[in-house]
Amino acid sequence: MSERKSSIHINPVKPTSEQHNNREQELNYVFPEHTHENEQWIGESIADREKTIKRLCKQISGRKMQKNAEPIREGVVNLQSHHTMEDLQKLKSDLAKMVYTDGKYEGQKKWRFEIIQMYLHKDEGVAIKDDKKEVIEPKSLDPNRVNYHAHLVFDWQDKENGKMLRYARGQMADLQTDVAKSLGMQRGKEKTVDKRTANERLEPVEYKVKQRGKE
Repeated sequence: MSERKSSIHINPVKPTSEQHNNREQELNYVFPEHTHENEQWIGESIADREKTIKRLCKQISGRKMQKNAEPIREGVVNLQSHHTMEDLQKLKSDLAKMVYTDGKYEGQKKWRFEIIQMYLHKDEGVAIKDDKKEVIEPKSLDPNRVNYHAHLVFDWQDKENGKMLRYARGQMADLQTDVAKSLGMQRGKEKTVDKRTANERLEPVEYKVKQRGKE
């Protein structure tokens, strides 16, 4: 299997995020016999952090946080089989310590979000199949097609003004590079305008479709 390249894909957190990450949902691409290999670190629950964010917004601006605000976000990071929670803790620390080294932002903190939860998943992927491409029973995870990845949950609030942090596309490209460097991985290609590149982060269903295509 070719070496996986680094990628991070960030979206607003889903209402079912904690249930998914804690394996409280039954999913057909999750193999329960490998769930014990997963690791997690939880600094604070999403609900508790949202309360803190709303309180700070009210304190700074005098107004309630807008209903369409997205204060909690979730990033999915490609990993390789050897990565552990220790590597994710290093990533968390590296991102928190980074500052700009040139340009008009020189010396300023580079990433002002805060990671409040981290989940390392090693139980997702594709089932072993026979020569006819049919799933072998009992269903088990193909060791060559494991979708190694982590979910990082972020507090995305600017603590100086109570609003949501904003990063330009170029800055988010820098984040991809910084993640790859911290994890010791080769950086994946950037997303193009009209299609997804081969190394961009794939959601579970897309991952399965891609693996079927290889077969």
